[in-house]
Amino acid sequence: LELSAQQILGHLDDLTLPPDQIINFAETSVLDVSGGVDSIKSILSMQEAAAERKASWGRIMSGEEVEYVPTGFGSFAEHYVGWPRGYMTIIGGRPEIGKTMFLVSAVLRAAQSGIPQGVLSIEMPRWKLVDRMASIIAGVSISALHEKSEAEAVEVMQAADMLAKEPIYLDDNSNTADSVESSIRRMARQHGCKVIWVDYLQLIRPPTHLPSTRNRSWEVDEISETLRRCAKQENVAIVSMMQLNRGTEESFSEGRK
Repeated sequence: LELSAQQILGHLDDLTLPPDQIINFAETSVLDVSGGVDSIKSILSMQEAAAERKASWGRIMSGEEVEYVPTGFGSFAEHYVGWPRGYMTIIGGRPEIGKTMFLVSAVLRAAQSGIPQGVLSIEMPRWKLVDRMASIIAGVSISALHEKSEAEAVEVMQAADMLAKEPIYLDDNSNTADSVESSIRRMARQHGCKVIWVDYLQLIRPPTHLPSTRNRSWEVDEISETLRRCAKQENVAIVSMMQLNRGTEESFSEGRK
């Protein structure tokens, strides 16, 4: 904690950094300290690890502990137990194939089952997410509001009232690795979110401590490692969207020839 405080003071002396970046770094540093692993107990014998796991199995069987969070989709449940807590799951796809719509539908279904959901929307403003969720609940296109269709608009308004009761938490302001990490920790600790969605991975800006000489591939690796660490320390399921493009796929394919 003392080392973290010294690093924060060092950032305060750097007059070139904007205040919001310094605040994000300070919050991340303190949260990271409180979520760290005790180094004394980081190495266990197999006897200790097996005993620990057997105790965990007992809690799972009795319903005291949940290791996988339900996805909200029956078709997923047939193939996967659920979103694994303590891990990051990546869902990749090309632009405009419905990644965000899948996210919205999954968040809504899980929240309606009583599972708190967090959404870090880096690409889309939060009002668009609210529009989509209200439209799903109402079964009416959100365009009804713009077309001034009074009957359908009432249904959308009622859907918004229903949506307001769901345990869903949105953040469309965080876009750096430091601020995203802080937001994930707050969603987990303050709001009890079991699944936290990130839309999408490549739009997250790199941590402020990375040298500017690094290429984008290294930056994405560093950001991914930050999310994986957060998932493990907070014991939450992080589901991150990743945008793929045909050019990337072709380059990989050519590389294998």
